[in-house]
Amino acid sequence: MKKIISTSLIVLLISSCSFWGEDSGVSTEKQDFFVETKLWSSFQNESILEKTGRVSSSQDIQLTSNANGRIRWLQVKVGDSVSAGQTLVRLEDTLWNYGIAIQRAQNSVERAQINYDSQVLGLDKQIFDAEVTLSNLNRNLEVALKSAEQNILQAQNSVQTSSFTSQNTPSQLQIDQLDNTISRLELEYQTKLISDQETVEWFKSNLKKEIISLTFTLDDIIEFSDNILSVTQKNFNSNDNFDQFLWVKDTDQRKQSEALLLELIRYRNSGTYDKYQEQLNTGNISEAQISEIIDYLNTWYNSTKNLLNNLETTLNNSTPSVGLLDQSKIDGFLAQINAYQSALQGSYTWFISLSNSIKSFLRTYENNQESILKNIELQKRDKDIQIKNQQIQLNNLQSSELNATIWLEQTQINTTDSIANIRSQISSAKNTMSNLDKNYDVTKRSLQNAITEAKIWLSSAQKDYAKLTISSPINGTVGEVFVDLGQEVNTWTPIANLLSDNTPEVQVAFSSTEVWFIEVWQEVKVVIGTQSIVGTIYSLSDVADKNLNYVSTIVFESGVNIIGDIVQVLIPIKTEKTLYPLNIITVWWNNVGSVNIFTPQWLDEAELELWEIYGDYAEIISCTYKNEACSNQKIIVSDVSNYENEKFNLVEQNNEWKK
Repeated sequence: MKKIISTSLIVLLISSCSFWGEDSGVSTEKQDFFVETKLWSSFQNESILEKTGRVSSSQDIQLTSNANGRIRWLQVKVGDSVSAGQTLVRLEDTLWNYGIAIQRAQNSVERAQINYDSQVLGLDKQIFDAEVTLSNLNRNLEVALKSAEQNILQAQNSVQTSSFTSQNTPSQLQIDQLDNTISRLELEYQTKLISDQETVEWFKSNLKKEIISLTFTLDDIIEFSDNILSVTQKNFNSNDNFDQFLWVKDTDQRKQSEALLLELIRYRNSGTYDKYQEQLNTGNISEAQISEIIDYLNTWYNSTKNLLNNLETTLNNSTPSVGLLDQSKIDGFLAQINAYQSALQGSYTWFISLSNSIKSFLRTYENNQESILKNIELQKRDKDIQIKNQQIQLNNLQSSELNATIWLEQTQINTTDSIANIRSQISSAKNTMSNLDKNYDVTKRSLQNAITEAKIWLSSAQKDYAKLTISSPINGTVGEVFVDLGQEVNTWTPIANLLSDNTPEVQVAFSSTEVWFIEVWQEVKVVIGTQSIVGTIYSLSDVADKNLNYVSTIVFESGVNIIGDIVQVLIPIKTEKTLYPLNIITVWWNNVGSVNIFTPQWLDEAELELWEIYGDYAEIISCTYKNEACSNQKIIVSDVSNYENEKFNLVEQNNEWKK
């Protein structure tokens, strides 16, 4: 027992001497501090991005408001089961007056229908009056033919039986009356020429205004359409923010709109416009060229309307995107298109009326001039006959037979010209009937188009009004409700979240630098506990969220039921520069940091120039140690926070850097 106590005392004394080593003059030996090292040149530019997320259903749907308004009706709460098509929320229209817009659109339809009925009644009356006039002229022709036959027969009998008397001799008064008639007809003819020329010039002036007006409208529509479709070099980048959403539902429709716009631009930039404009300015233009210009303008109208209709369909087939091509922007484009369509339809109705008037006038005015000339010729011939009769009377050479012969000749001339005049009037009446028939169909189609346009506006207003009702698109359960009764909401305000139990998915966020390594349909590894499965990147947002991150959706293999679990998503990346783990880097200030360098004597540091950070790794631009590159330096990759140079000796734990 004493031996044991003595041994214990000795140990205590030795321990005391060690503890008070400095005072006793005994030095303390340094301990080994093991560190792991890695040669600078062995670091790679490949790594793994690790992201964490909670699994949810791929068919979870967040309902948002399609309009501005106040929550007037809310009949669902969290946990309620809903069916597809079930009404969940109704809004009270407090900003856009969709209800008033419907009433106005309905009024427009009624006005268009009333205008249609009124115009058709007017056209029917014109056709009826023209038919009555033509019928009367045909009857007049029959009467004239019978009268001519009787008058000629009577004149022929008079040649044999009548005797010349002084009462039948023409007087100077009759000749003077014929001179007055001829002067009046010649004045009427000159007035007619001037009036017809003024009418032609008026037509040219209106055509000139029409081509200028249509050119301005067409240039506006081409510029507006090109800002949406970007088919020319001038507006090549105008739709970069939303171009990819224009063709989502119907690529062919988008291509058709672009083809129509290019065709219209080529048509607008052709030399035909300059040629017609020059002809109208100088007045050196024929009637045939006037008809060509009318057909030219008609082609412009139809091509422009066709472009607007196709562009409207393209926008309706587009997919809204928050901040890029939201529904309000699409609605703004559609409203501008509707305004262009309405203005173009009004101009086209006036143009059709003008073109019908021009073509009708060009077909008939020469006949009317010729009719006056024939009448002048007839009066002159009557005058010649009267002069002959007067001369015969003065020379006392006329006999009853000669008088009867002259009367027969005059009767034949009068009846022939009278019948020719009636037939000319019948021809003119038939042309009028033909023009009315053509104008009838064209006007009815134009009026029907106006009704159709009004109905389209009504349909658009009804669609806008329908935005005030929010229905469930699927069968599911209400996961969250984001609004309260009476709350004011804007377009795209979240309303509720609907959950279903279909294919699972997880959402993870990538920074603006990480997102460059991510591609849609890229395969990734998803780790749940000790299990790992293959996932696919299904979607990647083009728009950063409020944290400046880009949200991606990852779906898993069918049959995996892990909804609600927390998972790790592993994505391989490869960069242009070397990657270092962030846990071995000390950051001093912007883009400047340091790493620990292994030396046999002490712990030292090398200066780093940093670049981008990806998850737990950072890109390194350069590493400098004692003004030289770190190419052959050993980088310490283990924790050295407890290292003290006075207490420890640095010792490498492995030789991985030598491999």
